[in-house]
Amino acid sequence: MKLLLLMVVLVIPLVDAIQDSLSLTTDQLIYKNGDLIEVSVTPSDEPFTLQYANASYPMQDRVTLEAIYPYNRLTIVDEGNTYDRIIHVKNEDVLPLLFPIFIFGGFNYLFTHYLRNYIGGL
Repeated sequence: MKLLLLMVVLVIPLVDAIQDSLSLTTDQLIYKNGDLIEVSVTPSDEPFTLQYANASYPMQDRVTLEAIYPYNRLTIVDEGNTYDRIIHVKNEDVLPLLFPIFIFGGFNYLFTHYLRNYIGGL
């Protein structure tokens, strides 16, 4: 009985603290450069300042931002607590796409060169 009472006394304030915390959500997790990000915060009864891409945006319930590569962190600071949401903004350049292909081809070339010259295979 004492253990149950102790658990109730310790758990109820913890549940209240979790329910009072903020929740920062977005409509997606992956965006292309220039896509619109819809950010919402709950509870939405007071105004907040959202920080993204070295800029601050006032918001109360929701705000719409443009995704900017390479920025990926949405931040709200409330009473000393920081609430972050990490998103992924894709880089649409061709070079990052071709780089792993060149690395793979280079390793294959070196591997077959090693096999031909030092082991005598192929």
